[in-house]
Amino acid sequence: SAFTARTRMLGGTLSGGQAGSRMSRATSPAMSAPNVCGNGSTRQAACRSLSQRGNILGGSKDLLGNNSGSGLILGPGTGRPPGKAQKLVLPGSRPSNAGGRLIIPDKNIEKILAEGAAALGPEEVTPTGPSMYRPPAGFMDDEIKANEQLEAMTPDAMLNKLRSRTGRWHYLAKMLPYLLRAGYDSSRVDEMTGITPLEQSRWAVGATVYDTLVDSGVVPEEVMSKFDANGTDAEGKLGPFRFLPQDMRVEAALYIVLKNLDVTACDLLARSMKEWERRVNERQRFTSLPGDCLAFKFLRDAFECRRLEDAEAYMEKALDTAATDPARERLREALEKLRRLYQGSVSQTASGSASLSVLRLDPEEIGFRPVPMLGALGQATLSQLTSAPSTSQGGAFGTFTISGQGAACDWVALPQWKPLAMMRLPIALFVADCSAVQAILLGTKAKTEEDRRRLNGSALIVAERSPVGLSDLQEDTYYLAPVSEDVNAKLALVDGSQLKSRGIAAAATVAFLARPAAREHDHKENENQMQI
Repeated sequence: SAFTARTRMLGGTLSGGQAGSRMSRATSPAMSAPNVCGNGSTRQAACRSLSQRGNILGGSKDLLGNNSGSGLILGPGTGRPPGKAQKLVLPGSRPSNAGGRLIIPDKNIEKILAEGAAALGPEEVTPTGPSMYRPPAGFMDDEIKANEQLEAMTPDAMLNKLRSRTGRWHYLAKMLPYLLRAGYDSSRVDEMTGITPLEQSRWAVGATVYDTLVDSGVVPEEVMSKFDANGTDAEGKLGPFRFLPQDMRVEAALYIVLKNLDVTACDLLARSMKEWERRVNERQRFTSLPGDCLAFKFLRDAFECRRLEDAEAYMEKALDTAATDPARERLREALEKLRRLYQGSVSQTASGSASLSVLRLDPEEIGFRPVPMLGALGQATLSQLTSAPSTSQGGAFGTFTISGQGAACDWVALPQWKPLAMMRLPIALFVADCSAVQAILLGTKAKTEEDRRRLNGSALIVAERSPVGLSDLQEDTYYLAPVSEDVNAKLALVDGSQLKSRGIAAAATVAFLARPAAREHDHKENENQMQI
């Protein structure tokens, strides 16, 4: 048939390594050869031979080099039992138990069959760059080389060496993982050897840095010998550099020996080098050399000083430790800039002991509103109400100004509660004892003796100064109204239904009743008490 003829043409044209390589590209990527490659040397060699476009379809060996007499599946198969080789199933033939089928592209198949593998064009390889968040290939392939001498040593022998400290500290530190594997944790090692868990930790961390220096192969033996002896606190000098890459560790080790740094100086050097590594945008003209890293840190410390003398002292340290000319040039420029900043400053003539405290206000801390207090309920008159002053507020600090007559009256500052913030002309009346005012007892629904007891004490009636006509009176609202038509009539607390029945217009609308802070600071109960 035509399909059989295509198969024969495919076998005659796409043969050998070209057929394997080209037809692999024509199939689904999910079934590419790397899927059958493992971590063994034999499998890796097979993958390399596959990348070199070896004889896959035409040969009698499979990808793993076994004489199985089978080929490569060039399409998604139906699965196979473990241990059985994959088969190449050609169209027109009967599939075997191994499963699998050949996928032939729908497009340009005639051109491929007629011209052969050359119709696919040249092979293109797109390089993939390293990832910032994924270890490089083969990162976990190489196992840690075991120490044959320690592998053959018993835990008791290791404990004896640790107890007598026989050997160099980095050699003794390698015994700790073996003891932990044998069931000896840090506390037990401490009990049996006298080496504290803190010292064990310092040994383990310092040993890792020491090993990277040895593996680098660039640190001279005379330099490494400075970190070998016990009792020199070498682990404390190397430990702070555990967060740095290998090349920076090497430079740091050379600098430590050259300058004979102690543990404190090594810790400062490690923090300086890590800070240089993080501050990419600020380290211009400073290299990764330890001297430049220290100079960069001293430069930043100088700009944080409050006195010029302290800043100049840091700049002198920076100039002494800088290792390159560009770094020294930038330090000199920064020193001139510092002197210009401090020139003419008052702090140069002061003793330096004076200080200023800066307090930042929160929005709720300036949320207060001044309210004029016209007097006590039953004593304030209608004329006082109509002539009460008003205020206006503005600015970042809530500055207020007083307008109108009667500015000499008493004032009270209340929080900017929502009812008060919505009022245009607020006024306040003082109530000496809420339990003695019948209108307050009725408005707060105080029915029992306990309710009356809770209302004992003073309060402020806060109302909006605005006349309310008879038609606008609300029966569920309390108002301030004069007891007579005289302008000097006293103001009373009356609800809307009584005003309507008496035919009296209101002079102000009561918004709420403010109570002083409760001693027990029960805010929920206080809120219920202050509202009518």
